[in-house]
Amino acid sequence: SLSRNAKRILPLVACLGHEFDSTIIELVVSRLEDIRQAEFGSISSKLDLIDIEEALRDCVEKRVLESHTVTKTNQDGQMVTIAYYTFAHDQVQQAALLLQENNELITTQFLIGKTLVESLDDSSHNKFLFVAVDLLNRAIGHTLLCGDKASVFDHAHLNLLAGRKSK
Repeated sequence: SLSRNAKRILPLVACLGHEFDSTIIELVVSRLEDIRQAEFGSISSKLDLIDIEEALRDCVEKRVLESHTVTKTNQDGQMVTIAYYTFAHDQVQQAALLLQENNELITTQFLIGKTLVESLDDSSHNKFLFVAVDLLNRAIGHTLLCGDKASVFDHAHLNLLAGRKSK
């Protein structure tokens, strides 16, 4: 059986797609509760207490996720090792998404998308843009995204940027 932390992190990583890297999940977990607090005025879970590495290691040991590492040169010219994770099967990812109620899933997808958009800069633009736009598109019918015209305009602009980058 999966650890409590693994069960708590699986729905989050499932929102990120079939494959994700350690930098994106660390970013999401570190910022998600701050955004949830700002948006809703309460904290529904204590994600900051999750030991991310331990939770992901448990998922790998239980064969829910597979992991591999890649060594790359960062912007400073230093070699860094990045851990990549993939779900063992697409049905495992779908099951992880089902660990949340539909309204909670839509909210989580929106908040993760918003977290990624707020973290975009020139170096991460390509890396997070497509995931962020996909998550926001999934929440498009939800009142969180349709609350004001500025949000809709920003969302349309992000879709335009993603479309241009995909060419």
